[in-house]
Amino acid sequence: MPVLFIFDFWIYIFLNSLVEVVFLLSTWSVKAVEICKTDTFNAIFGFMLSLAVSWMVLQIRIKEGQVKTKLMKMGTVDYLTGILNKTACEQGITEYLETREQQDNCALLVLDIDNFKNVNDRIGHKFGDIVLNRMGSLLQHTFRTGDIIGRFGGDEFLVLLKNVKDAEMLENRCNHIIEEFKSIKYEQNTEVDWKFSCSIGAVLLGEERLDFPQLFQMADDALYEAKSFGKGRCVVHSTKALERNAGRNMILIAEDSEVNRVALVSILADQFEIAEAADGNSTLSLLSQYNDQIAMVLLDLYMPGLNGYGVLNYMKSRTAYRSIPVIIVTADTDRASEEEALRQGAVDVIIKPIDPAVVRLRVKNALKYAGREL
Repeated sequence: MPVLFIFDFWIYIFLNSLVEVVFLLSTWSVKAVEICKTDTFNAIFGFMLSLAVSWMVLQIRIKEGQVKTKLMKMGTVDYLTGILNKTACEQGITEYLETREQQDNCALLVLDIDNFKNVNDRIGHKFGDIVLNRMGSLLQHTFRTGDIIGRFGGDEFLVLLKNVKDAEMLENRCNHIIEEFKSIKYEQNTEVDWKFSCSIGAVLLGEERLDFPQLFQMADDALYEAKSFGKGRCVVHSTKALERNAGRNMILIAEDSEVNRVALVSILADQFEIAEAADGNSTLSLLSQYNDQIAMVLLDLYMPGLNGYGVLNYMKSRTAYRSIPVIIVTADTDRASEEEALRQGAVDVIIKPIDPAVVRLRVKNALKYAGREL
């Protein structure tokens, strides 16, 4: 009987038939005719009976296997969307991050449906469930079988994208999802012109070793940025490996001018660990990755993309960043700009050109007043 679970059923029939033929040939070659007739009848009857019993046992085992598979699927798959549930998704991502090759770039996406509560409240939970199902289907059709896709809870979804070439590829994939999701229509009532959108926060992980909670926090921060700056968009962060000296504070220098960055680094590198950013988005990426290690930010007001005022406003909106002192470093001598920066939360302003002695003193004083001096 165990052979039923090793071979295909038709192979089992063939093997049994072969044994029967050998037995009958042997019987007819050595026994009397009357005995052979009896043995032949018994052999054929036994063979047919064994096939019938084997078929019934096999069907029972198949049904048991289907039930077990269904139960296992119910334990890992979200019933509404057909993708992994939170526990299975988190477990799959955690295992991948622990075992991945260091050179294999990957990305974590956190997707959130904009204004989803309004969908449930104004259109109804039934259509809200349809929207969630559509998002699950869209993600399954957009990403590869080997990628890890799950519903993290409510209207939030996770995707662990493997073998990501670069940030541009990642951003293109995110924008594709955003555009495709906009095509969902509410057709039950032509008077309701509901426009659907989603926001995505993504983080591209290179050779750095980050665990799931760290990577999720960075992607979630990127999602918060996307929602803060208008929804229906994506924000992509990239991790950056920094060699750390555990005995020193870290200062983040956000300055688009390489000349000024080099100057500030040369002034402060003998006392502090330095992280550098050339634009607003890179500044927020580093804040997200190293927020609990950054003691101060030296911030230029005018940078590509998100400017210094935008960074200040964003930091003020996040509890984790509010206590980090920010010194503005700018060539703008306009008194109104200085006052606006201080109103936005900066603790001091340094006017370019940079004076090394002034920079050191103001950094030291700001750290002292913020209680971050070693």
